[in-house]
Amino acid sequence: MAFVITYPIAMFPYLVRPLFTCFTGLLMLVSVDDEFLSNRVLTYIGDISYSLYLIHWPVYAYTKVTFENNPYALASGLLVSVILAVIVYETYEKWYLKLSNTSCALLIVFFFIMNVALINKDAIHDMNFLNDQASQNSSEGFQRLDGVTPNMTFDDAARLNKMWNKFDIETMIEPGCVKRTPKHSRWCDYETKGDEYKLAIFGNSYTKNHHKMFVQECKNRAYNITMDSERGCEPLAATPSDHPCVKKLSEFVEFIESAKPDYAFIFTRFFAVADPFKDKDNQDMEHDRTYIEMKSQLNKFLPNIKKKLYILDSFPRANAGYISHVASDLKNGKSIEEISKSLLRPDGYERGRLRHAALVKECGEKCELIDYLPLLWNNATSTYQYFDKRGFSYFTSPNHLSAHGIELVRPIYTKICASLK
Repeated sequence: MAFVITYPIAMFPYLVRPLFTCFTGLLMLVSVDDEFLSNRVLTYIGDISYSLYLIHWPVYAYTKVTFENNPYALASGLLVSVILAVIVYETYEKWYLKLSNTSCALLIVFFFIMNVALINKDAIHDMNFLNDQASQNSSEGFQRLDGVTPNMTFDDAARLNKMWNKFDIETMIEPGCVKRTPKHSRWCDYETKGDEYKLAIFGNSYTKNHHKMFVQECKNRAYNITMDSERGCEPLAATPSDHPCVKKLSEFVEFIESAKPDYAFIFTRFFAVADPFKDKDNQDMEHDRTYIEMKSQLNKFLPNIKKKLYILDSFPRANAGYISHVASDLKNGKSIEEISKSLLRPDGYERGRLRHAALVKECGEKCELIDYLPLLWNNATSTYQYFDKRGFSYFTSPNHLSAHGIELVRPIYTKICASLK
């Protein structure tokens, strides 16, 4: 390190390594019976050399990065490294060298376990989080899915927002949904203890996103809750160029035909249903390709739904890249209005709402919209707010509802499930 301070230039490893290796070997040879090289000072430097070897690099790296090759800072780093090496040698190494073999072995095992725990601390933390989520099951008196309590802070919000992003869908599916047929791997049935009606939920990944909460709210009276979740595809429409989703349209129809539920729920975030109108100044639904397809799909669904179809209405997406900053920005004093404007991504959801409204109007009493917008609107700021005042986000980075967002909309389904006959 002293050499680096004196000559802070990049050196070629294939030259430096052999040079220092040979120099060290030569020094060891000439030090035998040499009074100067065997004096107490140099011997002590040799004693602390291993500690210095371990300590100097992190100190040097930190100093170099922080102070940008300042020679005085590097010299201070060398001094700190030597002092720390002396402390470690005098306190730990001397004590360690006096231990018995058994004690050394136990100490090695202890440090090995500690290293494994530290290296895998994130994985252990994730496992604990998943176990906590799994414990919030569908039994009577189930807990909140988000685990949020009144005394939590901005830091807790940042931590949970991160975990909700990381485990976006995994924790939101109720265990026990059994695949119905090998042909359709995404079709599954959840058998419940009720005896009044059969429910079907279908759509894109929002279906899985709502699954656990929906089962919790409706299981007491339903005898079966069947699900079809097709990532990125909507049951009512598909963009013509999106060939996989075009194919899925007929599979959604097949799903409902095979399920024949009493009530059905379409859970989607908008894609094709919000495609631009051919003429942006003319929103004539009767000649709109997307709306015509939506109406065609609806007419295929309705004969196989005995009582009612509920459709989740479109709402603005969140700016996925900003979600992780919400809690810290609130903590640092940024206003709710500023954050809301940064978080909102109003990219055509109104077109989806227009088409849904026209579709439900034409459908009549057998169709009903589920609308989240009133829950997301902040009258004080006149903006949509996708987080609460403590920074807990209602959305995840993949634009699903977070566990906190699911708890926000839960009362809607509590009311619906209680009203089904």
